[in-house]
Parts: sequence; C-alpha cells; structure tokens
Amino acid sequence: MEEMSALYSYESMDDLKHKLFYTNLELQNMKVKADVTMRKHKDIVQHLLNLLANAYKERDEARDQLQKLIYKSMS
Repeated sequence: MEEMSALYSYESMDDLKHKLFYTNLELQNMKVKADVTMRKHKDIVQHLLNLLANAYKERDEARDQLQKLIYKSMS
C-alpha cells in the first residue's frame, strides 16, 4: 500500500512540475505580449505629442502673422 502511495505522490509531483512549467511559459508569453503592447502605446503617445507640438507651432506662427497684418493695416 505504501508503494502505491509513494507512486501517487510521485505522479502528483510530476504533474505539479508540468503545470508549473507551462504556467511559467504562459506567464513569459503574456509578459512579451504586454511589452509589445506597452511599446506600441508608447509610440502612439509620442506621435500624439509630436502632433500637439506641431499644432502649437502652427498656432504661434498664425498668431504672429495675424499680429503683423494688424500692425501693417494700422500703419
């Protein structure tokens, strides 16, 4: 009977090792996917910041042109 118990414990330990191995693989896979997603989101945010900077620049240039036109029309 002890032999059966020892065999059962060994099989259970083997099953647990396999489960742990596959869980670690799944965790690594999810980490890689999360890293890719984070990189993609970081690139999108950087692109949006560049667009915002360009919009500010265009706004400031338009404001300067308007000021010049107003000054020119007053003189």
